[in-house]
Amino acid sequence: MTLRPPADESATNGSLIPDPEGPPAPAHEWRGLLLDSARTFWSVDEVCEILDLMARYRLNRLHWHLTDDAAWRFDVPGYARVVEVGAHLPREPFTWYTNVDPGKRDDVIGSAPEGSTSGWYTDEDVTRVVEHAARLGIRVMPEMDLPGHMAAVIKAYPELGDPALADLPPSEWTHRNDLLWPSPAADDFLRAALQKVCALFPFPVVHIGGDECDYRVWEADGALMQQMADEGVEDARALQGRFTSLARATLTDLGRGIAAWDEVTETPCVGDELIFGWREGVGVPAAQGSGNPWVLADADVLYLNRLGGPVESERAGMYGTISVRDILDIEVPDDDQLQGIQAAAWCEFMPDRAALHYHLFPRLLAVAELAWCGSVTAADFEGRLSQEAAWLAEHGVHGRPIDKHTWRSTPRPTAR
Repeated sequence: MTLRPPADESATNGSLIPDPEGPPAPAHEWRGLLLDSARTFWSVDEVCEILDLMARYRLNRLHWHLTDDAAWRFDVPGYARVVEVGAHLPREPFTWYTNVDPGKRDDVIGSAPEGSTSGWYTDEDVTRVVEHAARLGIRVMPEMDLPGHMAAVIKAYPELGDPALADLPPSEWTHRNDLLWPSPAADDFLRAALQKVCALFPFPVVHIGGDECDYRVWEADGALMQQMADEGVEDARALQGRFTSLARATLTDLGRGIAAWDEVTETPCVGDELIFGWREGVGVPAAQGSGNPWVLADADVLYLNRLGGPVESERAGMYGTISVRDILDIEVPDDDQLQGIQAAAWCEFMPDRAALHYHLFPRLLAVAELAWCGSVTAADFEGRLSQEAAWLAEHGVHGRPIDKHTWRSTPRPTAR
């Protein structure tokens, strides 16, 4: 099944159906979707199908999340084990997640298709995805998460992580061991990996992650912190900044820029990073307050791995209901530095195509409509959404059924 966008791009108001009264140009240049290929390995055909669907709805940026604790999805010259080991790890149990129904979590993990976490993308695979995207008017931004979320690499090369755990099997690790330890070996690995990313992807910016670094792990190593202090790195936050600076220097030499999650604003920024504001309540203010170019990616309303309705009737998903109405009601800041809007599909609990489609649709259509139009009313959108959901179903894309919860507005904290 191959989906194609409507032939006349100028005659669409958010791309669901032709509308001569709709705006002739998008409200936002960045109209994105993050696809998590680390927690679930999506085949090239499945990635291209998502690109086809994105193009139908005028989304124009695929943020491709290729590395995480769960897996590493491309090879790095000189580091064969990153794919020999890091691309073939079992699906994690996620028992430490407190933001998901435990029974549904266990059910989806237990019933995940065999091999759904195993695989990596060859150079030819990446080229096929990038070229297919380009034909559809979509550009692909790669993400290589650092210095946290590196457990897959550290399982392959234990010497890159906590030296106290280097000689122990992962089953005996006393903490997640997902932070790189500053060393010449870690620096060499990051340079090699970033060079490979730039060879694979023509996009001018590489997303380097930078989120959820557990500073307590570094801080517990007194010798490390003393060594860093002797080198002028005053605390753990500055230690993360050391890795960011290394990535920046490497990418600058390769003619590329940096994108990162909003935590990087605290490490600090130098002013040219593209910031993705994601953290509930604090990410958007941090991104906006940085003065940097930024993208609205608020987990409260744009993380489509969250529930779409009552937990008892939904597929496994993270707590925090997001309805179509919630997305249409997003108050997009009036900010010259705002580049656009991006939704995310994190795939801990999306182990197959059916689950991915269920979580993405119809909510992704609301994201696309908002990104193109700038503002949309539910009354204007409702009839067109039902018509488009029927089209999707006819083409084998079965999203969450449209019901009263689709249009219910979820109370949100007022403080931002």
